[in-house]
Amino acid sequence: GSSNQTDHVTFSHCDYYNSNVNPFFLDAILADYITVRNCFLDTDANFLRLQGDHNHIVGNIFHNWGTAESLKRIWLMPSKYSIISHNQFISCNIEVKLGSNYTNISNNIFRTRDGANQYDYAILLKADTVDLEDIIVSHNNIHNFGTGVLLTQLADAKSQDIIIANNRIDGCTIGIHIDTIKNEHTMIHGNQLFGNTTDLTDTGVETRKHDNISNAATRTWLAEA
Repeated sequence: GSSNQTDHVTFSHCDYYNSNVNPFFLDAILADYITVRNCFLDTDANFLRLQGDHNHIVGNIFHNWGTAESLKRIWLMPSKYSIISHNQFISCNIEVKLGSNYTNISNNIFRTRDGANQYDYAILLKADTVDLEDIIVSHNNIHNFGTGVLLTQLADAKSQDIIIANNRIDGCTIGIHIDTIKNEHTMIHGNQLFGNTTDLTDTGVETRKHDNISNAATRTWLAEA
């Protein structure tokens, strides 16, 4: 689908190998219910831009065969009530922005193809022109990105009710980076952060940080903001 609104769109058991033309990405997929499951996408084109509600991206392999990181993303912009789980992202990443609320990103693997920190981030949560709220990022394995999880904002937008929990993040320049000034009721806990240049940085307000396991076996209790 491209820019036409419809009720249901499903991609299942699709295999696109090393293709410069990706049928999944034209402009945007607009639908009330979008399902992408058990697909293998190995391509130089953009992957997915989802603009709709009730998305299920489950059990896929996304492999960036090219080198231009800015073109290899799963975009939710805007797209509410989304579940992204049990996928493998190789040298590509996820952007959640433009009010893509009620999103659950869990049980995924993010890694880079050549072992270098070639990507800015694995998961971007961005409050831009619309507030961002009710996001869960949990039980993901993130390895060798510039930043594992980045929560940021533009202008007066705020983020709230964000949970970043029980992820394994290693080999990144920054494991988790909270770069917001209007960040409310956000909780970071139970993450395994090790082998990163910096495990956790935070400029947010009302961020609760506790019970993260930092630097391999050393447990660090961080004071609540």
